[in-house]
Amino acid sequence: MKNLLLMLLAVAALALAGCGGGSGGSASNADAGFFATDNLSDNYDGVWVTIRKVQLRKADDSFITIFDDAIGKIVNLRSLNDGAERYAFFGEDSVPQGTYTGLRVELDRDVVLFPTGSSTGQNRVFDDAYGNDRARLDLIFGSAKTVGPSGLNFVCDFDLSAWEDVGGEIRNAIIDDSPGNGMNDPDRHENEDYDGRINELAGTAPNFTFVLTSESNNKLEVEANSDTVVFNNNGQPNPTLTNGARIEVRGKFNPATGKLLATSIKIKGSGDDDEFEVKGVPSLANAAGRTFKVTTRECEGFIPGGTLVNIVVTDATRFFTDNGLVLTEAQFFELLPIDSGGLEVEVEGAVYNFETNTLTAKKCKIEHEGENQEHEAEARGVPSNLLPEPGTFDIALTSWEGFSATAAQIIHITTNGETEYKDGNNEKISKGAFFELLAIATTVKVEGRYENGTIAAHELTLRVNSGGGGGEDPHEIKGSPSEIDLETRSFSVSLVEWFGFNGQTGQQINVVMNSNANYRDNNGETMTKEQFFGKLSEGWLAEVEGVVSGSNMAGVKAKLDDH
Repeated sequence: MKNLLLMLLAVAALALAGCGGGSGGSASNADAGFFATDNLSDNYDGVWVTIRKVQLRKADDSFITIFDDAIGKIVNLRSLNDGAERYAFFGEDSVPQGTYTGLRVELDRDVVLFPTGSSTGQNRVFDDAYGNDRARLDLIFGSAKTVGPSGLNFVCDFDLSAWEDVGGEIRNAIIDDSPGNGMNDPDRHENEDYDGRINELAGTAPNFTFVLTSESNNKLEVEANSDTVVFNNNGQPNPTLTNGARIEVRGKFNPATGKLLATSIKIKGSGDDDEFEVKGVPSLANAAGRTFKVTTRECEGFIPGGTLVNIVVTDATRFFTDNGLVLTEAQFFELLPIDSGGLEVEVEGAVYNFETNTLTAKKCKIEHEGENQEHEAEARGVPSNLLPEPGTFDIALTSWEGFSATAAQIIHITTNGETEYKDGNNEKISKGAFFELLAIATTVKVEGRYENGTIAAHELTLRVNSGGGGGEDPHEIKGSPSEIDLETRSFSVSLVEWFGFNGQTGQQINVVMNSNANYRDNNGETMTKEQFFGKLSEGWLAEVEGVVSGSNMAGVKAKLDDH
């Protein structure tokens, strides 16, 4: 077998300063990263474990912790080899420079095995010899390894080919050295989720760097670019990265920079943590029964009892595209049968039943794991620099979804022969008619593919009277609701769009609905007051008609809006 290799990558590939336990630490400290891989085993299709802690052993047999997660990181170790090594990045920490003689990995004692060909998990435990509270897998290096000023990466091979299932106990649980074959190839690194808060944010949208700090004080340097999808977890518009924000980053280790390259960033609000999460390929969708299954690739909060996790959706479930745009339940289920382009789903929920292997979904999100996936986005703004012949113009943003930006930022818009044009009544019009109206419009909505500050539009919709002032009643507002009170039929709206009066983006309008007000869902179907206010509490946008006076509105009609 291999001897555990502590890989010292080139200085350019290990630019990890500022990311350890002391945010770079003192001059005597350097960053130590930890990666896991698997020696190929034909004995199992799945080996699910929960890793709690990773420590380096010093010559005096004391330990330095480089990874510590109170919740634990759930990993299918068997997935870390697809015929060649794949690498799961756990993060890095600042440790004293010097020599280390070994390492220790602490895991929960519970293990779920999926023998080759089996779709049902078998509950097992590590043998008592590895510890009574946690399993501690130790490795002594063949020779001491030195952490120098440039840092060092530790690559650990979980040698599943040697693991034995004896009477329901795991024995001979060897961890080994890995030569790190393919470590410099970004395609050999796993695309995974990391939770924490933003610190040391630097850069200008969409190009950012920051340090992600977990609740357990694990730290990662993260880089984001124009390909990074940024969205609010509650579906509201205008995702903005700020220091201290709670986020979930999905990304993979970039060997060229030594940072985590973010493919998506989910911005979380208060109470926005679901206990259970599963990600994988969907199948057996039943729209009428409101169920589908997920072939499990990743899990958080639970180890699956079977290869296929059963998913149940309810009236409280929200649905999203891979760029964070809101979908209806029908739209989501229409996408599930598609088997192309690396389609996966991410499902979050607060209720998981181990006996039936069923997760009740609170959020369902489309995921694409393949390369070169389109980055769909929506934006609204004030048009300028109109060029009707090539069909281009600019907008100064008032709201955006699916990418990182700032208010009033200029986004370039392009069109092609497939672009669809709509007037203020949502009716299709010609390109020529659209650009004539665009010259007097104050707001235009753009849907299309985002890349490097440009949206290639597949649909354009304009409003000619937005924020014009002096319009006729009823006035109309649209935005994010807060301070929702069913008993008084009231809520506040942070303006995204408004019509018939002078307003401004972000202005708070206090709404009180009339006692005989009409309520509709996002499809235009009538709903009760109780249903409407319940949906507002789940994070839907509100579109309200009524009379605005100052910062107050008497509402006569209200409609849910998904974007």
